[in-house]
Amino acid sequence: MSQESASQVPPEEAVGSGITVVDPSSGRSCDSTAQNPLSEVDSLPIVSSGGQQFSFTITEDHFDPCAPLSWAVLAGGVGTGNSQRQGVVFFRAGRTIADPAPLMEEKVIGVTPLGTDSVKVSYGVLDGPRAAGHSLPGSAVFTLTPEGSLLISENTLPSTADEAGLQLDVRNLNL
Repeated sequence: MSQESASQVPPEEAVGSGITVVDPSSGRSCDSTAQNPLSEVDSLPIVSSGGQQFSFTITEDHFDPCAPLSWAVLAGGVGTGNSQRQGVVFFRAGRTIADPAPLMEEKVIGVTPLGTDSVKVSYGVLDGPRAAGHSLPGSAVFTLTPEGSLLISENTLPSTADEAGLQLDVRNLNL
């Protein structure tokens, strides 16, 4: 390895069972072997639901404990035999982002990175009775703020998104 390429590799030092990587530009360190905190639970509380739980599986895991912004796509529902929904939970340097609360809709069509701190999420939003099976497309761009929350822009979700979707409470995942 040349001297020039060696200087571009972040220094590593062993810490416990993982490897701590130090970013020379920011001075931040992270455990590069840390696991997605969602892998330790199988349900999350639903915001303003009186204690209902959203049972889920991770369908796409793009968790990276050392990235400014990473994510996981979830699929699940409330109770047995209930309608399935999909949504995205975001992470900042391995910690769950709770503001805004993750939105679960009929379907996540795709997550497109727009840089290290921004992604576009495309959804299918239920339109009308579930039995009709009709959904409308929509998307939103989520950008990480310096404070660690997400700024939503370019929101083209249909007006039915609020009533058709539900939000998850992820505040206790990092305790």
